[in-house]
Parts: sequence; C-alpha cells; structure tokens
Amino acid sequence: MKTATWMLAIALGIGGCDGTMMSDPDRMRSMIDDARLENEAHRDAAAGATTLADMRGEMTRHDAMMDDLMDDMGMAMDGMSHCTGAGMQDLRGMHDDVDGEMTGHRTAMDAATELAAAATEVDRHVGAMHAMLDGMDAATARMGCGM
Repeated sequence: MKTATWMLAIALGIGGCDGTMMSDPDRMRSMIDDARLENEAHRDAAAGATTLADMRGEMTRHDAMMDDLMDDMGMAMDGMSHCTGAGMQDLRGMHDDVDGEMTGHRTAMDAATELAAAATEVDRHVGAMHAMLDGMDAATARMGCGM
C-alpha cells in the first residue's frame, strides 16, 4: 500500500494535478503566444479583405477567438493563486487592458465606413496588442509559482 501511495504522489508531483508537464507560467506564455498568432492571423485576414463586409466578418471571427483566449487566460490566472510576486497583479491588470483594447477595437471597426480606415485600425490594434502581450509575458516571468 505504501508503494502505491508513493507512486501516486510521485505521479502528481511530476505531472501536476491536471496531468500536464507544463508549469503555470509556461501555460500562460503558451496562451500569450496563441494570442500573438491570432493577432497576426487577424492582420493577414484584414489585409486580404476586399470589402468592408469582409472586414466586418473578420472582426467577428477575431473577436470570438480573442474572447475564448481571454477566458482561458482568466481561468488560468484564477488557478494561479499559489504564484507570488508582483507579476501576478501586473498580469491581471494587463489582461484587463487587453480586454479594453478589444472593446475599443470592436467599436472602431463598427464605426469604420471605408476599407482603408478599417485596415489602418487593424494595424494600430495589432501593434497595441503585441505591446500588451509583451508586457504580459514579462509579468509572467516575474512570478514564482511553486507547487
């Protein structure tokens, strides 16, 4: 019985409770990378849009993808209560900033009356998002997340 208990303890220690080998900061960095990739996909799709209707459709897709990513990040942060350092508080604030940027981007895209203006807004948005995601990555690096 002691052997089985020790094997279970070792398995949980190696894999964590969720069975992954990824630490909390690694999971957060992975989600940050996913958000970067999504923003590049948004820029690429917007560059290929030939009508304002195409651009609006891309905005709807991007908004849904980012909502999912932001929800995943929020749940991950909720599960990181054992992490220490100022990085966690900073990360939450930056997460809120990204959410605000998405709201502002949606408003600007809805108000765009020309394809060129919408394309300019997408470029601005992607640059702003990359800067915020860089900040989130740096905040994640300042955290300590022991078992």
